Amino acid sequence: MKKFSLLFMFLFLSVSFSNLSFSADTAYVYGTDKVVAIHFTNPYDNSTSYDYVGTFNGVVDGVNASFYCTDISHTIVWSGTGYINTGNTSVKITYILNNYYPFDTMPPTGPILSPIEYEAAAVQMAIWHYSDGVDVTTGDQSDIKARALQLIADAESFAVDAVSDATLLITPSVTPYKFYVTALDQSNNPLDKVRVTLTSSTGTLSDSLAVTGSDGKTSEITYTGPDDAVVTASARITLQLGSTYEIITGQSQKLVLAIPINLLKQVTYAFQGPLPVELSSFTSYVNGRNVNLTWETKTEKNSDKFVLEKKTRSDMWEAIASVKAAVLSNSPKNYSYSGTKLQSGKYQYRLKMVDNDGSFSYSRLEAAEVAIPKDFAVSQNYPNPFNPSTKIDYQVPVNAKVILEVYNIAGQKVVELVNQEQSAGYYTVDFSASKLSSGVYIYRLAARDKATGNNISSIKKMTLLK
Repeated sequence: MKKFSLLFMFLFLSVSFSNLSFSADTAYVYGTDKVVAIHFTNPYDNSTSYDYVGTFNGVVDGVNASFYCTDISHTIVWSGTGYINTGNTSVKITYILNNYYPFDTMPPTGPILSPIEYEAAAVQMAIWHYSDGVDVTTGDQSDIKARALQLIADAESFAVDAVSDATLLITPSVTPYKFYVTALDQSNNPLDKVRVTLTSSTGTLSDSLAVTGSDGKTSEITYTGPDDAVVTASARITLQLGSTYEIITGQSQKLVLAIPINLLKQVTYAFQGPLPVELSSFTSYVNGRNVNLTWETKTEKNSDKFVLEKKTRSDMWEAIASVKAAVLSNSPKNYSYSGTKLQSGKYQYRLKMVDNDGSFSYSRLEAAEVAIPKDFAVSQNYPNPFNPSTKIDYQVPVNAKVILEVYNIAGQKVVELVNQEQSAGYYTVDFSASKLSSGVYIYRLAARDKATGNNISSIKKMTLLK
């Protein structure tokens, strides 16, 4: 009997799974499928092997399936003995399984070999490279060898850490009757090229099929029709992990099998149209490090609150304030919020307008920019007097070497708070004086402009009362 150990790959068209409670626990191997006889060097003893390379026929829990090999050092049991699910496959092997014959979830890298037996053999050689350390260049079929090297290069470039779960989200747009769908992995990282199927309980949608981009989001979908529609988004997401199978009979036989899992995710959204809040304006005003946001409504009916959200550096939205709404109003109402002591940079804000029944919609985006400070300066500490700690704010207009020191009234340095190169921006230092005695102290900001060589110094007093 030839020494084959087969890697199981479950065909996408055979069956689909709706969640991660994958129950395919037992597999059997019965015979060859798409194979080519190839000479290559066996890495375990450096002998020349002449084996059938490609896919094999079998079943998993009674369903027909195709198999690949991942253990060329042990003898296969063709039938009568089941191979048991024992864990997950490696990232690069699963990437090859997910993207090449017979699974083919993405457009392939390079032309597929013909006949298909040659393509299957190339996939098998690439898998053996990762499972058994096979040098694919020792194969005697030049076209299969070249294709296997291409698949290995693809896996080296694009295989990523395992994805073990996924989430679909429907998010209403800032424009009424529009929304988009987002696909995220278990760490909330965006999932690219996920095909999303869209249906609505009533009315019509601008698209019945959408595909996520590199940010994990589809383009905007428009709903047309009466309010109170329920929109459903569904997607089959190929998780980049596999379930491994093996059998151990004595010490001579071991077979490892793997399966890419196809995960069905579904989410619904009650589309109720625009909320009964008519927003007439939403503006921002920047004053130094502070951003003042104001908005006005023309009318309100059953309005509960306004949740002010700010876009983070990771491109997510976070709630920073909640302002109670008027509930019922037929006349203009004005609201405001101030964000203080912000770092220099560009900011984006939006209003989440929430109704009493929990439904909501978003305002348009409002942008604001806190400029880099124009001068070196140090502010009065706060609180002052203090016990035992206080804060000191200072600003740096250019990249500079910055020193912040504290002296007692006799001119002796008691602590050095900062001594380093710092980029332009705003800074706050916490100063704890728990080990100092009560009295007046002096703090000094000294900086050297790296571009001009100019030295700057500023001194202020503070009082410690214990």
